[in-house]
This record gives sequence, structure tokens and C-alpha cells, in this order.
Amino acid sequence: MSGIAGLLGLDGRPATPPEIGGMVHEIAHRGPDRTSTWADGPVGLGHCMLHTTPESIEEYLPLEIDGLVITADARIDNREDLIQALALGDCPRTDLTDSRIIVAAYAKWGEHCAGRLLGDFCFALWDKRRSTLFCARDPFGVRPFYYYYAPRRLFAFASEIKALFRLPDVPRRINEQRIGDYLAILPGDKVATFYEGISRLAPAHAATLGPHGLSIRQYWSVDPDHEVRLNGTGDYGSAYRRIFDEAVRCRLRSAFPVGSALSGGLDSSAIVCVARDHLGPGEARRLRTFSGVFDEVKASDERKYIDFVIQQGAVDPHYISADAISPLVDLSRVLWHTEEPVWTPNLFLHWGLYRSARDSGVRIFLDGFLGDNIVGHGWDHLRDLAFAWRWPRLLRELKAVAKRKPEYSYPSMVWDYFRHISLDRFAPQAARTLRRIGSDKQPQGQDLPSIIDPDFARRIGLAERRTTMLPQPPAPPNAARKRLHQDITAGEVALGLETANKLAASFSIDDRYPFSDRRLAEFSMAIPAEQRVHDGFSRMIVRRALQGQLPDQVCWRSDKGNLAHNLQASLLKYEGPLLDDLFTNERQTLGCYLDLERLDRVYGRYKREQRSAQLHEIWAAANLAAWLRQHPALTPSPRSAQQRTTEVSNT
Repeated sequence: MSGIAGLLGLDGRPATPPEIGGMVHEIAHRGPDRTSTWADGPVGLGHCMLHTTPESIEEYLPLEIDGLVITADARIDNREDLIQALALGDCPRTDLTDSRIIVAAYAKWGEHCAGRLLGDFCFALWDKRRSTLFCARDPFGVRPFYYYYAPRRLFAFASEIKALFRLPDVPRRINEQRIGDYLAILPGDKVATFYEGISRLAPAHAATLGPHGLSIRQYWSVDPDHEVRLNGTGDYGSAYRRIFDEAVRCRLRSAFPVGSALSGGLDSSAIVCVARDHLGPGEARRLRTFSGVFDEVKASDERKYIDFVIQQGAVDPHYISADAISPLVDLSRVLWHTEEPVWTPNLFLHWGLYRSARDSGVRIFLDGFLGDNIVGHGWDHLRDLAFAWRWPRLLRELKAVAKRKPEYSYPSMVWDYFRHISLDRFAPQAARTLRRIGSDKQPQGQDLPSIIDPDFARRIGLAERRTTMLPQPPAPPNAARKRLHQDITAGEVALGLETANKLAASFSIDDRYPFSDRRLAEFSMAIPAEQRVHDGFSRMIVRRALQGQLPDQVCWRSDKGNLAHNLQASLLKYEGPLLDDLFTNERQTLGCYLDLERLDRVYGRYKREQRSAQLHEIWAAANLAAWLRQHPALTPSPRSAQQRTTEVSNT
């Protein structure tokens, strides 16, 4: 993981080294090993290098080869296949850096090259002969890519937004629509940022800027209709294991010690067990694991499952006391790195894990994030069984679920499936009518969090946007396949990845996610739904594939860790004074977006009872207030500015 930046003057003005150097300086924390710039006429490219792979040690970017100039933040995983396809086999392997392979791929396949690349990447490539700038971002958005585009004037890009603000032409305005998305928990927009005029290049997209303007296209998507049919469950498990094994193996390419998150859950444990076997038991190569434990908040603690994996040996374990870390740890520094209010309350744990990894000499950090999205749980398969009137199989599964999860009542589940699915199957028109009548009775915006100011919500059309952006529950037939496609393509995937990436960069950590491997996503999407649910267990494809390598206690656990208990206990414990300060001294700013009376009631109840069903609303309000405080130079919307002036005058 490194950092890139650059610009193209569309009005003919030259790109100057100070401009590019200033952009690179702003993100120098992403690449402390080397920084460099390149400029030629209206084009300027910059790079800051973090050495991670063996090839990166001698890699110098920006790189120019035969009229093609590239700056890249990339790790290419199908190197050997590409080397063969591009006839690069005679070149010394140390010279075949990932960026050189990308240049060769572009020289051969042009703008279709992005679809040939596997791995995590974002890059910009200037083609002198065509006077074209070509940019691309990896399929799931592990590597961030932000840009500003003013037609006929300027195109600028960078790994982080702060680099763009070094250019005087880039506006500094709040995107209030994104604030509404944030407060209403609508992460689905893959392009918008909190800053007007600054966009994200969506995952699996490429951008071309040439004489005729900017064009953006999607170069890859998971096919929801493709199916893989094998002989039996054993073959599916073996196929999954081969693909998962390769997804982990190719992410171990490193010139430095490798670490991995180990939460005790199925995904991180699977990664640790496979990575450990690839690295081997040697001391220099031994996998380091990093786990958060909760000695005070036992309801969030997963130590027993973590230790089951550790006891198998061949790892160097590290523990952090997660409940001794504030959920708003180092908030000013975190917000400087994330550049936007934090969406998830669990980010504090990564902050602690990355710090521990850096202090242990680790630069490569594996993470189990996306397992739920890419593999899926598969419970919608039960709805498909009911819809297809396969009741013997459904009843067996429901009995097994009730056995493994006592909180579920078998008779209640049977009645719910019968009642809902029967109506959908035999009287679909009546079912649609009843749902429409029910929705018509709901007041507009009822589902919006209560602390959002109603005038603000109406002004930006937030209720309508929520209706448009929230995915609808998939209906049978093929509900399980539809659900998995929703999960794989969800906007929160890229948002979570790029946020974690920017936090990892603050500790000179290269974060890698085996579940972001597009081969794994394609296989998971294509297998039959019954490979995910069986005998009351979800995610059966993972359990079968890794049975015998995972500890049985982890492989066959049917519960999942819950960090919400820690947030409930720790937010006020550690940050009571900060919350009081933010909700008292930032009222004028927050009043543009929040109903302050409702916020006071929600927060007051939390302080009195030390618990709240609306804790996420308090969390979001605090992050928004801190972010707005940290960016006083941002220009508000005209209406917000007028509202503030009125409030000050009244005071």
C-alpha cells in the first residue's frame, strides 16, 4: 500500500513540481520509504512508497516506459499468468514490479487491461501518444481513489482527499446530501463523498480522460446468473478450499513480517489457519496474530475461541485490551485520516490492532472483513424452500435451527414461513396489495432516525432517498441468490475497505483481505444455495471446506461475537466529557442537521440509564460534530449559513 496523486490541466496550463510535491507531501504518511514526482506539460504524477512486496524494494514511481507513465498503489496477484501472457518471462523477476506489469498489460490490451488484473490496486497511467489519462480501481475498492473534475479546466486525483485540497481550484464545500446519508445510515452511494465536487472512482470502474472529456465505465461485475454445478458437497467444499487457499496465499507475498487479525470468528480464524500453514513454523516467517479481548465487558469477549486457534501452535499471538480503549480513541487524529465522519463504531478496535501490529514490526495485515458479504449466510434459502413447497426439507432445517438456537421457537418459525410464503405463492396480488396498504399508512420518513431535523430531511429529500437506496428484501424464487448479490455489491463494502485502508496507512500497514478476491466472489455467487445452509448451520461451504484445519469449536460454532455490548458500556465511561462538550458547544453547527431537542432527550436518557436503544444516533451525532469542528473552513450550503446567522442574531 502506497499513495498516489496527480493532475491534468485541461486548459493547457503546465503542472508544476511544487503542485505535485504539495499533494504528495499531504499523503506522505502512506509511503514513508520514498516520495517522488514527475511532470511534463499539463500532466503531473506523484507517488509515496511503502515497501511491502520483495519487488517493491527497488520500485521507483512514477515510472515511464515507451511513452507510458504510471503511478500506482497496487499489488497484482496473478503475476505469473500475466508474465506469461505478456511474454515477460525473460525479464529478471526483481525487475518485474507490479507497476511494470500494469504498463505492459495496458500496452497490450489498452483500456481493457483492468479486467485482466487480480489484486488490490488503483493507478493512473498517462499515455503520451494518445494524450489520454487512464485510471482504474480494484473490484471491491480496497485501494481508495478520489478525484475532482472541472471540465475544460482541471482533473486531479489522489489516494486521499486531503491531497486534493492542496490545489487552490478544488472547492471546500460540504455535501449535505452525504451528511443526510450518514445520519440515516445509507452507505450505498459508491461515488459521493462529504465534499461537494469530490468523488470516488467506484470499485471495478475505470476512468478515461481524453480530448473528448471524461468517461467512466465498469470493467467487472459479479454475474448473478452464472451457476457452477459439481457432483456433490465434497466437490463444492474442495473447490472452495482451493480458491480460498489461493486467495490467502497470494496475499502473503511480503518482504516483511506478516500479521493477521484473529477475532475468534469463522472468517479470521480460517485466514489464520491457512496463512499459518503457508508461512510455516520458522521463527522468521511465523504468522503474528492480533486479537482484541474484553476482560471487563464479557458479553463482547471472544477469547475462548481465539485461544482454540492459538493452541494449534505455529503463530505468535498478541492481545490488546479492547475494552480499555475508548470507542472514540484519538478522535481528532482518526478523523484527519478518515477525512469523513466514522460510519462504524467498531473502528476503534482496528486502531488498536494496527498500532500493535506496527509495534511488532508487521507491515502486512490480513483481515477477515467481507466474509459475511462474499460467502453469505444463506438463510434466505429457507424462504426459497417454502416458496417451492419443499416442506419436508424446510421443516428439518427449522427443527435444526431451533435446536442450535434456543431463542427461536420452532412452531413460530413454521407459522411465519407458512403465513408469508403461502400468500406470496398463491395470492401474489393480494400480498402486494396488503404491503402497499401497510406502507401507505406509514408517515413519510418514519424510519429516519429521530434526531434528524425534519426541515433538513425534507430539504434534501432524505425520506425519498432512503426509499430509493435501501435494498428491498429479496423475494422468492431465488431469494438466496438475490440476497448474496445484494451483499456482494453493497455500498458499505467499499466504504468499509477504504476507511480501514486509511487507518492502516496511518501506521504504515498494508491491509489485505482474502475475501475481497474476485475469484472467491464469483465462485460463491455461482454455487447452489443449499451449499450454504444445512442442518441448522449457515455458511456450510466454509465449514465443510476447512473442517479438520479449523478447531472444531470454531468451525461448528453457531453464534457470533457482538461488540455492541462494549460500545454501550464504554462510550460514556471514556468520553462523557467529550460528548458533553460536543453537544453543548457545537449546537449552532449541529442545528443545521439535527433536531437538538430530540438529541438532548436521547442523550439525557443514555446518561441517566447508561444504556440506549438509540446509541448509534448518539455515536453519529458526536462524530459529525467533531468532524464539523475539525473543518471550520468548509463552506456550508446557503440555507445552512442563513440559519446560523439567524440563530446568532437571536442569541
